Amino acid sequence: MKRALFLLTLIQLMAAGQPTQEAALEAAWRLLPQRLQLEQQGQALAQKAYPWLHGIPELSFDYQGEDASGLQAEWEVGLDLPLALPGFQRLQRKLKTGFEGLQEQEKRFMRWQLAGHLQTLWWDFQLIKVKKHQSEVALLDSQQQKEWLRHLVDLGERTRDEGNQADQQWVLDQFQYQEAQQELAASEREWFQVTGMKGLPEQWDLEKEKDLPQNLNENLHPYLSWIKQQMELEELQLEHSKKLDGAPSFRMGMKKVESLQGVPASNAWKVGVTFPLKNRTVGAYHDGHRSLGEAKSFYRQTKLALELLVDQLRAAMDSNQLQLDLLEPMVPEMETQFEMKKIAYRQNLISALEWQQIRQINRRFRQQYGQAVIRQGALESKYVHTLGVMP
Repeated sequence: MKRALFLLTLIQLMAAGQPTQEAALEAAWRLLPQRLQLEQQGQALAQKAYPWLHGIPELSFDYQGEDASGLQAEWEVGLDLPLALPGFQRLQRKLKTGFEGLQEQEKRFMRWQLAGHLQTLWWDFQLIKVKKHQSEVALLDSQQQKEWLRHLVDLGERTRDEGNQADQQWVLDQFQYQEAQQELAASEREWFQVTGMKGLPEQWDLEKEKDLPQNLNENLHPYLSWIKQQMELEELQLEHSKKLDGAPSFRMGMKKVESLQGVPASNAWKVGVTFPLKNRTVGAYHDGHRSLGEAKSFYRQTKLALELLVDQLRAAMDSNQLQLDLLEPMVPEMETQFEMKKIAYRQNLISALEWQQIRQINRRFRQQYGQAVIRQGALESKYVHTLGVMP
């Protein structure tokens, strides 16, 4: 309970009126360069029509002159039309639907990927914010310590060495505070470059992550669904290639015979259909089968990689939680002991060297605990995202 309140207090240090998580994702999506390319492809696909031809028509012209045997001169013009039969047209429509589905799955995958990037930036910002907050507390303490010791040195109650040590500690704390400020400003700039927003959301899916899912749902996962759609499209394209090879061609034309020695000229229309007598061998579709095999292999590899990452994140969460369970009960005791040692130092009951060591131990403990709290939230967010949960 205390850990949750601590995390909430850290996050609420941010100014009110910050953008929501959904607004940040939409803003980053509008700025994503790949989004415009994807939308243009979608518009071109929507306008694409599949006519009643499955290929490009061909126009032919033949001429034969009269010869010594008395044959008449003749010429012929013909038009070959590769017809798309109803079955082929249905396949073309399935292909168009497949491409549209691929576009939608790619969009969903890109948004999932972008959400993961924003999530990482947000938790990195929180970690730096904890560092800045703790360095600020340490700097204020050093400032008070420095002024208090300077007064006692002037009164002759403390040595100048102690005063110099306090000055050096103040300089070190000031440097660490400025370093944290610079890191925080750099993190804010990176967020602005991605989203165009100057502020960060106050929360990142903390409510949704109370009940963590346990397994990878490959049917709903944006990345796996996108790859699976590619596999289905590869199968359709392979089927399309096979049907294309067996498709008939309709030919129509006109033949004209010139007059010769009293034989009048004549015209005749010609109509015909050409059917391939033999399809290509299986080896002729090697590229299609290879592409399909590569897509299936990539799907299996990606699924295994995601499952491995889920297991690693679950183990990391368990390990970090054990650390939190160990540190959390120590927080009140550490704070109490620190205040008691502080009083003892002011009463000149412990040396300046011992006091500096106590301050360093206390600071490291607070940093360790604060970072562990933020790290647990970051691990849970990444775990949920890796499982394919969309924000």
